[in-house]
Amino acid sequence: MSGASTDRMDMHGKVVVITGGGRGLGAGMAQTLAARGARLALLDRDASPLDQVVTSCGVEARGWTVDVTDAEGLAKVAAEVQEHFGGVDVLVVNAGVGAGGRFVETPADAWDQVVEINLWGSIRTTRAFLPLVIARQGHILQIASVAAFAPAPMMSAYCTSKAGVESFAHCLRGELLDEGVTVGVGYLGFTDTDMVRAVDADPVLGTMRAAMP
Repeated sequence: MSGASTDRMDMHGKVVVITGGGRGLGAGMAQTLAARGARLALLDRDASPLDQVVTSCGVEARGWTVDVTDAEGLAKVAAEVQEHFGGVDVLVVNAGVGAGGRFVETPADAWDQVVEINLWGSIRTTRAFLPLVIARQGHILQIASVAAFAPAPMMSAYCTSKAGVESFAHCLRGELLDEGVTVGVGYLGFTDTDMVRAVDADPVLGTMRAAMP
């Protein structure tokens, strides 16, 4: 992980926004931060798992059902987060999906959806919440992947999207220095999430991953 991280921050009372907060990494981060006293605004496109995570995080957590590809919806949520919490100290841009397969055989809409959610969703999320983070001189954590710098066959959409969010975050880091905002990038490998379980279930990708160190 590069840049400043939430491990270096006193999280008690801090307002943290997490996209993709209803499952996997987002849910894990939410529960960890809740235990450290953070106040949580959790966003996810699926209401049912989101509600469960919000409940598990206690009274200082609230959930919003929104798709990160919906710029207007994100702007509305950002305004409601501001009204409810009074500001944002940390933005964790985490929402993402994966898809595998040979590029030539992958339907265009399936390939495009990965980039739409992972890359454009990250950009739209940051655009919606950035003024609130600037106002608090806070921190942005962009969740990328080792796929950003280690591209792999059968994962062209995912690798492309993660290389894009990595570059976007590094650009923002320089731009926001004078604003007092720090920007970090999380380079995750294979993690026990629904996305990775789907990779393992694919006969080709599962075989490739089983051969990795």
